[in-house]
Amino acid sequence: MRLVVEGVETAEQADALAALGLTAAQGYLFGRPMATPALATPPAAGDPA
Repeated sequence: MRLVVEGVETAEQADALAALGLTAAQGYLFGRPMATPALATPPAAGDPA
């Protein structure tokens, strides 16, 4: 089974999940919600979402 962890907000949370062997996550740590037009041009690496 593949699992995506949702709601990851801090690097500490991501580190703890990685230590448990989880490899797929989403949340504010990786990007804030965007309006549909913003999805056409995703932010460059390192830019805040």
